[in-house]
Amino acid sequence: MTFLRAAMLGALVLAGLLSAVGVPARANEVVNPGFETGALTPWFQIFPPASMDPADWAVTSSDVHSGSFSAADDGNRGLRQDLAAPIPNSNIAEVSFWIRHPNSANAQTAVDLFYSDATSNETLFSTSSTNWELHDVTANLQAGKSLVGLAIFGYSSAMPPDPTFLDDVTIRLVNQCPAAPIGGCLAALSTKGVLNITDSPTPREGQAGVEVAGHDRPRGLRRSHHDERLSAVRVPERGLCGGGHGARRQHVRRRPVLGGDDDRVPLQRSGGDAGGRPAGDAQG
Repeated sequence: MTFLRAAMLGALVLAGLLSAVGVPARANEVVNPGFETGALTPWFQIFPPASMDPADWAVTSSDVHSGSFSAADDGNRGLRQDLAAPIPNSNIAEVSFWIRHPNSANAQTAVDLFYSDATSNETLFSTSSTNWELHDVTANLQAGKSLVGLAIFGYSSAMPPDPTFLDDVTIRLVNQCPAAPIGGCLAALSTKGVLNITDSPTPREGQAGVEVAGHDRPRGLRRSHHDERLSAVRVPERGLCGGGHGARRQHVRRRPVLGGDDDRVPLQRSGGDAGGRPAGDAQG
């Protein structure tokens, strides 16, 4: 229970700090990326334009990668979204999507990337199974340009029907955190000077193990007899929060956890001090 309380407290503190310094825990420049609104908007069909054909792109709940909805079409039709504002390609860490071709294990399809100078480039790729597959086209962004939109296509074969299911489209910037690496976000906060991450013994009663720059440190947390120094952790270096192959070693001073009735260390009162010192601590 002590570990669980510490984890919950740490998550709450991290979430507040991320919000305070403008480092989002998870972000996506795509609007309605998983079609969870139940409608295509602001996505729209291109090549050919939508014409009330049953094969046109539409939202469906019959086959999804996550959530309750995905988008589906039948045949070689494109589904496009234009971004709210141009994004320099150098600021983009990820362009990816999940796609499924249930009737073909080797269906060739395409994704078009549109730029602010009215140019575009097309990437052809093939799925390798009839299951949901993640395709990342970040490497196909053209250097020195700014992305303004993208379009993802279905496919056509000699033996229709040729359904395509699309879900969870992502455009993530270099200063936006993916879903998993919280350590990377902590490293980013340290770089911004918000967290003072140091290597030191477990703080005594009345001290917090993580210092917040420009703010009073939380006080009054009781030490637990399970409390101990945290060993070195590895955090990614690439981007502000994103993961890269490089990593650096940080020593993080552990925050004391809130004690419960089952794990508090008795406090000794001395000299009228209401706070006291945990039993067994050597006088400094």
